Amino acid sequence: MVMSKERGIDISTWQGNVDFNKVKASGIQFLILRSSYRQTVDGRFHGYVKAAKAAGIPIRGVYHFSYALNVEQAKQEAIFCISQLEAWKRRYRIFRFRIRHNHESESRRSYFGTGRMQCTYQGVL
Repeated sequence: MVMSKERGIDISTWQGNVDFNKVKASGIQFLILRSSYRQTVDGRFHGYVKAAKAAGIPIRGVYHFSYALNVEQAKQEAIFCISQLEAWKRRYRIFRFRIRHNHESESRRSYFGTGRMQCTYQGVL
């Protein structure tokens, strides 16, 4: 059995101005976009969604970058993320988002432990 591989990338405001036509021409077949962090929408998210759609690149998911230091903050971030996604699904006619929770800081991992925050975040989603 031969497994096909698709090529995708994740993009956030840190990638700056992205030429999605060039991205598509390079063979990228899907995107995962950073939707938000804390309780803030990524500054380029809306522009990226519009440009990706115009270039014909499917958005297969979004991720929320967490700065939560405890379970309550994780819960509030998850609630914020969900409320934004509901509005975006209607606005952009994207009905299937796969949501990812991202927290990469060692200080947040060691301060509270990712397990309880991850379970809290996933429980809200």
